[in-house]
Amino acid sequence: MGSAPINPAFVQLGYVTNDLEQACATFKEMKAVPDFFIWNNVPVHMELYGRPATAELNLGFAWASDTMIELIMPVSGAADVYMPGIEGPDFGLKLHHIGYGVDGSEADFDAKLQMEVARGHPLVNVSRAAMGSYSLLDGRKTFGHYIEYLWNNAEGLDFFAKIPRSG
Repeated sequence: MGSAPINPAFVQLGYVTNDLEQACATFKEMKAVPDFFIWNNVPVHMELYGRPATAELNLGFAWASDTMIELIMPVSGAADVYMPGIEGPDFGLKLHHIGYGVDGSEADFDAKLQMEVARGHPLVNVSRAAMGSYSLLDGRKTFGHYIEYLWNNAEGLDFFAKIPRSG
């Protein structure tokens, strides 16, 4: 039996970078992953701190066994939340968030968000997209990084199942 494409547990390490090509090469050189699925100029429509916003991101995805590596390179728009630690001309690569899969319905996803906000982790953004719903909560005071929840519908599960996998 193969691994589930997304499961209701710790599933993702999300990194921000100012050079997606070099970030991919770094993980490949470490032998952490054989290859990345690259998705450039992704429009992300979200509620950012409760207001509509759009960002454009270049993304890289790969599986290292049951852990997804997500690389995020901000391109334009409301991308300030991805910038700390990667400003400037030198190559930057920094852990940004740890992602958790949410099993069940979108209502279960919403309940997770409410639970985290009640725990003192402010809601940064929510994106309800064709593949599912994704959120970012500010866990920096508690954990030193953001927390992401990922809920995928059938289209999202199919997408993540096709991401290159090692291990």
